[in-house]
Amino acid sequence: MQWGNFDFKLRKCKKLCFIFFLLRISVMDMYKNNITTEICLKAEKLCGLVMFSPNPCCKYINANITNPCGTNTTCWNWSENYWKWEKPGLLRNFTLMLLQFLVQFTIIFIYETGFIRKVVYMLRKLTNKKKINEEELIANQKIIEELFGDIPKDSDVIEEENRISLMNKTINDNNNSEIFIVDKLTKHYSDFMAVKGISFAIGGSECFGLLGVNGAGKTSTFKMITGDEFITKGEAYLNQISIKQNIKQFQRQLGYCPQFDPLIDQMTVLETMFMYARLRGIKNNLISKTCLSLIDLLDLSDHTNKMCYTLSGGNKRKLSVAIALVGSPTVILLDEPTSYVFLIYLNNLIFLFSINKI
Repeated sequence: MQWGNFDFKLRKCKKLCFIFFLLRISVMDMYKNNITTEICLKAEKLCGLVMFSPNPCCKYINANITNPCGTNTTCWNWSENYWKWEKPGLLRNFTLMLLQFLVQFTIIFIYETGFIRKVVYMLRKLTNKKKINEEELIANQKIIEELFGDIPKDSDVIEEENRISLMNKTINDNNNSEIFIVDKLTKHYSDFMAVKGISFAIGGSECFGLLGVNGAGKTSTFKMITGDEFITKGEAYLNQISIKQNIKQFQRQLGYCPQFDPLIDQMTVLETMFMYARLRGIKNNLISKTCLSLIDLLDLSDHTNKMCYTLSGGNKRKLSVAIALVGSPTVILLDEPTSYVFLIYLNNLIFLFSINKI
């Protein structure tokens, strides 16, 4: 019996912990109470005349009797006041829905403002345990490099790293010509070092290629730069804006074509472009012109009204690049943008970037 009561309470808690359950229960209770009330307003008059006859509507008028509705008869809960706290009133469900909304909205708001990310980075600086783990990882990495023969860095690579480190210290100076700076970016997955202190700087109208074999850490680097993954160590700046301090401002100036197409199969090419244009904050009177221009530039005019799932692999990559170009971002990150496409598209893509001076 004790376990049965616990199981009943657990199922009841589940129903009260989700807004859609509460809404469903409220509608069902309201409908059931409406039907029951219509019946019981008429049947309640008989409760006083035939006290001991079965009548499920006598719960309230015979409340002082042991079996108010008659022997072996279950009483109905009904009320003309729909805003009672007790069932079948709706006040309890509406109150819980309001509380859940406030709690969930607060959690989403805190996450979207980047407060959690700032706290994580701050705690990493304050804890000494993380430093010890980093030292162990670096020692393990050196052993792996000795076993597999890691290629030593060239002198110009070391000079560039030192230049970027010095630039990082004077990031607020307006003398820096580079608009995009990545300094010693590192990523650890448990005991595995996926990215080992990568550094580079890019100026305006420059194209920078990130080369490496499969599993070298290129996609992990992009995920850190775009904010999809936490940065274990290092920093990234875009127009002097730190990704750790102000990720929203950082992301507003960034366009990203991920390794896997960010498409919804049941949307057309034009609908997809419209959706991303609205997410970018483009004005309504400019959305249509902007989207159609990009569709034409990426040679997708013949597929404008086609569903995304009907597109070939190459056309999906074209659409992903077009999405990255929406809003004319300051920096565009393209992760394998030329997969499954023909050589003529590569030439068009190079020409497109040269025109826009990206």
